[in-house]
Amino acid sequence: MTGVQTCALPICFPVTITVSCYVNLGQGVNQVYKAFKAGKYKTVSNTEDIKALGKNQFIRLGSYGDPLAVPGHIWRALLSEARGHTGYTHQMDILPDANLSRTMISADTPEQAQQAHQQGLRTFRVIPIQ
Repeated sequence: MTGVQTCALPICFPVTITVSCYVNLGQGVNQVYKAFKAGKYKTVSNTEDIKALGKNQFIRLGSYGDPLAVPGHIWRALLSEARGHTGYTHQMDILPDANLSRTMISADTPEQAQQAHQQGLRTFRVIPIQ
């Protein structure tokens, strides 16, 4: 799907960007919402609780929304005892000082992918079938 997405990023103003989006809102996002409404998400109050949630789990950093909107100390705790994780961000150019090591760059162009690779970052791209 291609369109305009308005994102509230961890910076002081909302940003509107046009990107190609590979997220199917009827799948993962819908399941997260249903689980939340059914009360299946635990409430945590400290770092130890967060570590316990991630212990021996494979963590997906966000199903819709950018993982960089979450403070780094939360991810550090959640991933500290996890089996592994995956996550994607579009923030390489928007948040140049952000810690991008936990995520793959969602590159919208070959140039973005090349720039990320030159910085030692991994990328994910949706390539349209012609």
